[in-house]
Amino acid sequence: MCIIAAKPANTPMPSLDTIRTMWTNNPDGAGIMYPITQVHKAKGSKTTTKVVQIEKGFMKLSELTERLTELGKSMDLTATPMVLHFRITTHGGTCPANCHPFPVTNSIGVLQKRKSTAKLGVAHNGIIHSVTPRKGISDTMEYIATQLDPLTKAMPKWYENKHALRMVENAIDSKLAVLTPEGSIHLVGKFEEHNGIRYSNSSYEPRLWNSWRAYGSAWDMYEDDEPDSAPTLRHLMYVDTVSGAYVKGNGYVYDGDDYAIDYQKRVYWFDAELGYWVEDPSLSAVTAEGSPLKFDFKEAVQEQTLTEGQAEMWYDYLYGDDIEPDATDDTDEKVPFSLDK
Repeated sequence: MCIIAAKPANTPMPSLDTIRTMWTNNPDGAGIMYPITQVHKAKGSKTTTKVVQIEKGFMKLSELTERLTELGKSMDLTATPMVLHFRITTHGGTCPANCHPFPVTNSIGVLQKRKSTAKLGVAHNGIIHSVTPRKGISDTMEYIATQLDPLTKAMPKWYENKHALRMVENAIDSKLAVLTPEGSIHLVGKFEEHNGIRYSNSSYEPRLWNSWRAYGSAWDMYEDDEPDSAPTLRHLMYVDTVSGAYVKGNGYVYDGDDYAIDYQKRVYWFDAELGYWVEDPSLSAVTAEGSPLKFDFKEAVQEQTLTEGQAEMWYDYLYGDDIEPDATDDTDEKVPFSLDK
């Protein structure tokens, strides 16, 4: 469900490998925002204005890295605050216009622009269930246009008020990164820190599927099962897409977070260690009223899935006695993404 990388001033950019990983795990387009100072000349005088520069709609990784390299020739990227966003489509379709970040405005046309400036910029991670997006736009765009823009007009610096931040968090039940023209970054929701950068989830880390390719395929040890051992790409609908929906099984009840169903109503849970959705036949997803949860293709996204048996093979491969690649080192020893002047 996308990832935000919020890099404060005087913090090195994510490494190229980290940027590549975020793209691989969230491949439906990217964007960046950073503060700039605009210079205005009129009648022999010169004035300056601080704004947030938004550039989005990078639909290929090479487009993004080339732009960052270009920026690195004209500014000190370490010194410059920057928010990066990598998207997985949920609402509105996969296209440059629906990429993040966005300016805070009620104009859909401005929200869709690939390049714009704003008094306030935001990037979002998650699904906002409190709004119903118009056809062709995302839930984030609908929320900004109908909720966040009026709030900003009524309370221009709401992001500095802890009570207003809590109200926004309660309304969206997801995560936001807000960037001001002065370069301050304000976060809504829980972010995790790595090398001074705040990430909205762990998809900046390589999934095990990619991490262990250098050691050979996991199913090389199971030649008889080779055709059935690879992850399968399926359309899944997150359980928490439906308000009040939950999962039950084995005498327990679970909230909808980190659960999804396919069109056959089979339940999957997200294995953060493997980085894949694992089928669990013992579980079922139901609505708040207790009826079986219906699959909605309009809400579905593509995810890599494993059966229980495949997940067990992975763990046997990764942590068994025969082969045990070093999976515990979470340090980033790769060559830094050197974009500074």
